[in-house]
Amino acid sequence: YLLYALFTTTTQIRPHVFDIWMQVLKRVPGTRLRMLQFPAESESRLHRRARQRGVEASRIEVSVCYCVYSWQEVLVWGLS
Repeated sequence: YLLYALFTTTTQIRPHVFDIWMQVLKRVPGTRLRMLQFPAESESRLHRRARQRGVEASRIEVSVCYCVYSWQEVLVWGLS
């Protein structure tokens, strides 16, 4: 299967962006979307919202996010 990866935490994805991703999954059979999980309870909420939009919950993969870095640290790493 083709896996799309969204390198942002689940709290940072806006409803209209999630809707667009669900449209992509519906139009491209057999694909999945992986996101970073934060906070822990977000996985069940995302699965529920996916089902409400006609996408099987199993097509949404959530990976644990150990988000301990500040945006300044990430920016510095990206520039080095």
